[in-house]
Amino acid sequence: MRTAIVIGPTTDDVCSPFPFLGPAILKAFARSRGHSVEIVDLGVRVRHANRWRWRRPFRPEVFSSGSAVRRYLDSGDDSRIAAEVDALIDLGALDDFELVGFSLYDSNAIGAALCLAKRLKQRQGATTVFGGPVIRRGDFEYLLHFDFVDHVVVGDGEEALVALLDGSHGAATPGLVSRGRRANAGWRAVDLPLSSKPLPEFEASDLWAYRRLAIKNRAFAPYLLTRGCRYKCAFCPEYPKVGFEYTPIAKVVGDVRELVARSGIDAIYFTEANITNDLERVRELCDELLAKEVRVPWGGLGTLAGLDRATIRLMADAGCRYLLIGVESGSEAMLEALNVTKIPSPRELRAIFAQLHECGIRTSAQFIVGLPHETERDYQATVALFRELSPHLTRAIAFGFELVEGSPCALRPEKFGLRPTPTGAGDYRFGHRGLPFDEEGGLTWERKRRSVIGREKRLNRLIDRTVGRRLMLRLCREDLRVGLKLLTRRPYFSYDVHL
Repeated sequence: MRTAIVIGPTTDDVCSPFPFLGPAILKAFARSRGHSVEIVDLGVRVRHANRWRWRRPFRPEVFSSGSAVRRYLDSGDDSRIAAEVDALIDLGALDDFELVGFSLYDSNAIGAALCLAKRLKQRQGATTVFGGPVIRRGDFEYLLHFDFVDHVVVGDGEEALVALLDGSHGAATPGLVSRGRRANAGWRAVDLPLSSKPLPEFEASDLWAYRRLAIKNRAFAPYLLTRGCRYKCAFCPEYPKVGFEYTPIAKVVGDVRELVARSGIDAIYFTEANITNDLERVRELCDELLAKEVRVPWGGLGTLAGLDRATIRLMADAGCRYLLIGVESGSEAMLEALNVTKIPSPRELRAIFAQLHECGIRTSAQFIVGLPHETERDYQATVALFRELSPHLTRAIAFGFELVEGSPCALRPEKFGLRPTPTGAGDYRFGHRGLPFDEEGGLTWERKRRSVIGREKRLNRLIDRTVGRRLMLRLCREDLRVGLKLLTRRPYFSYDVHL
């Protein structure tokens, strides 16, 4: 059975700076069981085709209109979406696949994926499967009401995929729910132990596209180091997950060495909620990388609490070249209200950023604005903190607050003074993230949304004028060809600026 795992384009035409890990693990796992699976990353292919500022052959934003997507799904009656769907099928050469799985990493990609599934069912009768991190337990009922969606997977998909390929799937298959069958009482999602995860197998053609998009033509590969986070930030869906899990250090080092040799990648992105969850394990990893002489740049999303100068120096010596730090807010009131305990005191924060900078570890700071009941004074405290940290930053970005499904804010909204706005199945998430909500005794959803968007734009404009301009000047001084690329290409969030 010819099988594809498809990563669809997002409505904002933004793709990841590196290939997705889940499909690469599924491909490797299926091969270990005697099956061949191809990965078709339409996100990076569309972004590569649309890379020039003056030329955009693909228009994924057509999928951002919920009414247009629903019209196409119900009757096929939308010529713009129909044309875009056929163009995407041709781009991915999806005509001959008998089983097509859609791996969803962003709710912005759901509309395109559903439209593709409908067309592939019409054209070739393909079996269609939906999975990925944005699929939660309650979603399968909505997805399976479409007659062109055959199966939904929640959680890790290795066992479900192999069962589908073997033809052995049924009500007892972990994490799999099929159209026409109710989830049985023992139904459960499944997460395979990290120690048993195979070495991911990335598609060479997609790695090439990611490399060509990157500012310095460097290719990154993701690798799962840990699961879970020891902090309990109320806006994050990682908190409710129970326990921690760590990939054995010897396996990490061996896999990284093999990834570099096999795929020719230039750097590793440790893709999890917090790579500095356990500083003792970080030190063990660094010691093992140095002992085995594995020389590859690495980094990921981390926190700074407890990070000392000796550990920072060890990380730098072992190849750490960048860290993405969730600073979140400069308002102590906001941090306390949302149980954000991962942020050191302002004085310690400035000192740690300075030490990272001195040791050659470049940093990207992430801020959240428009938090629940955030005042203008709270927002200005975040702006002031950014100004203090900016001399030490390689990059920064501001995100507007989103009420994310599965986060404590969404699970217990009344505790945080929020009142979610009910949505029906017809209002499913096309082209937007997060759940709508009103603030108790505060702003309605429409006013809150305008406030969040406004503050996000204001802070990002300040970031562009300061940190962004400094980064561009540095890149142009290092290589004039990079400057030419920045002028002629559409903006792309490339991680290789940290190298």
